Amino acid sequence: MKEEEIRNNESTSKKNDFKDNKLRWDLLPLETIENLVKVYSFGSKKYSDNSWQNLDNFWERYKAALLRHLTAIEKGEFYDKESGLPHSSHLMWNAVALDYGFTHGKGKVVYKDIPGYEEFYYADSNGNIYSKDRFHNTSQGGFIKKGRMLKPFKNNRGYLNVSLCGNNGQKTEKVHRLIAKTFLDNPNNYQEINHKNEIKDDNRVINLEWCDRLYNMNYGTIRSRLSEHADSKNRVKPIVRLNKNGDVIRKYESITSVKEDGFDPSYVLKVCRGTKQEAYGFVWKYDDLNDNSLLEKLNKRIEEKINNCNKILDELETTQK
Repeated sequence: MKEEEIRNNESTSKKNDFKDNKLRWDLLPLETIENLVKVYSFGSKKYSDNSWQNLDNFWERYKAALLRHLTAIEKGEFYDKESGLPHSSHLMWNAVALDYGFTHGKGKVVYKDIPGYEEFYYADSNGNIYSKDRFHNTSQGGFIKKGRMLKPFKNNRGYLNVSLCGNNGQKTEKVHRLIAKTFLDNPNNYQEINHKNEIKDDNRVINLEWCDRLYNMNYGTIRSRLSEHADSKNRVKPIVRLNKNGDVIRKYESITSVKEDGFDPSYVLKVCRGTKQEAYGFVWKYDDLNDNSLLEKLNKRIEEKINNCNKILDELETTQK
């Protein structure tokens, strides 16, 4: 084998963290990060550890602090007189604080009209829906109904819904879809929305993203939760894996046990239910012969038949006498 081919084979067989989309912590400029840590340490000595996370008026306070340090640099002052650290380091720290606030519900609340309901409703970036002031005609001339924050209700899947009244009458809408349509661009025209933290009623803009079906069904812990749900619904039945000739290759205690051999329980479950013919080149079936509940039912039926036979025999004996 040529030397170049050997190198190519080695490069493809070795694990490559850069191609695996892992975070590139090695790209961080350590000297700059050290200055950021120095600002944290200064604040900890002056106040206390992490007390900055709980201040009132969070967003406006740290935005103002960031702008003060930026203005000082613009005026030609490069070091903070109190800490002795660069204003640029304090500016960076306040930017980190704003990012923390944005991802922890302390960011600036933005309000926008909901597309398709611009005359009647608007939403905020925290996932709330509001009605606008609306004039209602009556026989006495009419009145203005003040707008308010709507109280959502959960559907049978755990998502929040609201009832909206527009030009086309009343309609039930999913809150997360309204928020996504209002605040998030969808250039790929995706039809589904993912909750990043997997909490169905957390409809903050920061927690939502447009996606396709495949991404949504493979996100986070959904597969393990589906498997656990399957077991919790009295489907903890033994499973058998067979080849195409019907020979048993292995038995499993439950649907989740197939993960031991690297199989996805959700695909195997479809074969057991009869919605697919095979998975991973194998046939999968419930091992009903080892199912205690089925055995109990069979035993009951056998006992009933034996009792019926005994009754018939008794009747025959009495008639012969």
